[in-house]
Amino acid sequence: MKRVVCFYRVSTKKQMTEDDIPMQRNACLNFISTHNDWRFVKEFYEKGVSGYKRKADQREVLEQLRTEAGQNQFDVLLVFMFDRLGRIEEETPYVLKWFVEHGIEVWSVKEGQRVLDSHIDTLLNYITFWQAEGESKKIQQRTLEAKKQMANEGKFLGCAAAYGYKHISAGLHNAKGREIKKLVLDDKEAVIIHKIYDLTTMKGYGARRIAKELNEGKIPTKKGKLWSGSTILGILKNTIYKGYFTYGRNTNQYGDKKYTNQWKCKISSVKYPELAIISEKQWREAQNIIKRRSKTESNFPKQTKSPLLFTGYSFCKECGARLTLHYSYPHTYSNQEIKKYAVKSFEDYKKNRKAYYVCYGRRNGQSECKTGYIPAERLEIPVLEEIGQLLECYDKKDIKPELVRHHNTLIKKLNTKVRRQKGIITELETERNLLKKEVLNILKGRSVFTKELIIEQMEELTQKIQEEKELLSELEIKLNELNIDSFTNNELHPNWREEFLSLDTDQQKMILAKLINRVDADGHIVTVKLNLTLEEFLSVKGKRP
Repeated sequence: MKRVVCFYRVSTKKQMTEDDIPMQRNACLNFISTHNDWRFVKEFYEKGVSGYKRKADQREVLEQLRTEAGQNQFDVLLVFMFDRLGRIEEETPYVLKWFVEHGIEVWSVKEGQRVLDSHIDTLLNYITFWQAEGESKKIQQRTLEAKKQMANEGKFLGCAAAYGYKHISAGLHNAKGREIKKLVLDDKEAVIIHKIYDLTTMKGYGARRIAKELNEGKIPTKKGKLWSGSTILGILKNTIYKGYFTYGRNTNQYGDKKYTNQWKCKISSVKYPELAIISEKQWREAQNIIKRRSKTESNFPKQTKSPLLFTGYSFCKECGARLTLHYSYPHTYSNQEIKKYAVKSFEDYKKNRKAYYVCYGRRNGQSECKTGYIPAERLEIPVLEEIGQLLECYDKKDIKPELVRHHNTLIKKLNTKVRRQKGIITELETERNLLKKEVLNILKGRSVFTKELIIEQMEELTQKIQEEKELLSELEIKLNELNIDSFTNNELHPNWREEFLSLDTDQQKMILAKLINRVDADGHIVTVKLNLTLEEFLSVKGKRP
């Protein structure tokens, strides 16, 4: 009697609770009963394991099955269909071949016995799993397309609600009787989202500084935990806060889970204004701040908590090194009879310290320049006076024509980029279609190329096309935002100098970072290079907490 082992597999946890496993088991047991020389001895279950996303050496049950086969504990391996063994075309055929080479008969209820006695048998074995992998890819594509349509229709995607939102019943049920939910604003949490974006765009707070402020204010996350910098960054990058759903962030292939960078998530093409907590302009401003801070050579302030106004873009006029913060503390002496300053407390000690700009190169012995310690007020007051005069000039002139010209120029440039991007995508798709035709030639034996080479090139092209389409989507969103942007009379005729002076230090730093490209100083002479972009300046001025 031949000892028979059955192997069952389902890809998802949902299938574990339905009729898939019992169906496979009943079919296998009935098939065994038709063979008088077979005796059922054992069965193996693989539950919630994808045969396409998991490699064989990552599947514990399959490894156990191979171990027992090597110990000659059974003679026949029976599955419902051969794709239960796996769906990876370059690997699964060799899994089946391994069992056959170790004297194990491999049978399928639906496809019979698989033997490898000839070249035709080997080819048939390969084609079986090639088709199985192709079917898995089709399922994956259909799933992604379904998510895309659901995102564009504003439907529930099955994920947890982001901070600032909650799920409520839509009053409907799907085909399986499950309740359909919809996403709505959570008014209390939406206030916190406004605060997070305002602290970023108006005061220049970093993610960790925002998290610290929320934690000190006893404001918990949605799960009741403390905030972290990464959580804040996730909120700042999430397009749902300007009314756009995202999808396709998580991908999983061969057991290696990959998380798509949040900058490159697929974004729905439809906006849902009722879900927008912040404006598209403020969302875009937050992205610009994050990206500019990530650049090592950026003059944008990495943080705004320094007492110095020009940190990040102030340099030594003599050697070119950055000017950094240095504190001069009140003097104290161990001899209580002679001391210049009586320290009452640590807070009092900090309060009376003095801030200086100091050449980083000289301080660390990297240069021999003679630039000494520059008191903050000696460098900053003259610059602020010049900035004040500049703002007074703009108070006295109508800049609307200049702003409109600048705005129209940006639209023209973006239109050109969109046309160029569409051309790139068309060329790539044409190239991919040519490769598809070459596959037919390979199947007919008329091609000098190998199937592996063509598939590799097609996968690279498909990935490239997807990346270019995502870039096109970003350009079209920016173009749409520019087209709908408008400037009111209040925006075009403010008393900018007065308003600038009324802002707190953090807000002033954000505006100065836009107005000034670089400050060079040596303790006696200060040189300022402006970087004045009217539209950027208007996007910051006038924002009040």
